[in-house]
Amino acid sequence: MPLEIIFITGVEAEDYASFDLVAFGPLYDEVEEREGLSRVDLMALHKPTRDIVGTLEKALAQELKAVGYNALNTVASKHSRDIEGWRVVRHAFSQRFPKLSSSSIAACVNGTT
Repeated sequence: MPLEIIFITGVEAEDYASFDLVAFGPLYDEVEEREGLSRVDLMALHKPTRDIVGTLEKALAQELKAVGYNALNTVASKHSRDIEGWRVVRHAFSQRFPKLSSSSIAACVNGTT
């Protein structure tokens, strides 16, 4: 657990014997190294996908909180949300967090939650 989450929420990692990590993906292909491309070039190729994933992480954290789950992190992202991507992510995580299946997709996509 990142230290900043512990300090912000008051959660003490030592108080827990274990935790469940719930993950889904990969959502997109990894940007692979190519002959003649520098690290800067590769990062330029990576950033659009990184930004999309960031908005999906933000939407997930917001929706988990909105339907009553405790999400420890707050994701900052100013990029446009991908409605189709959110549908996929919401469906995947609603298997483990069933209250997500009733959440408002429109509110999340419009950034109102």
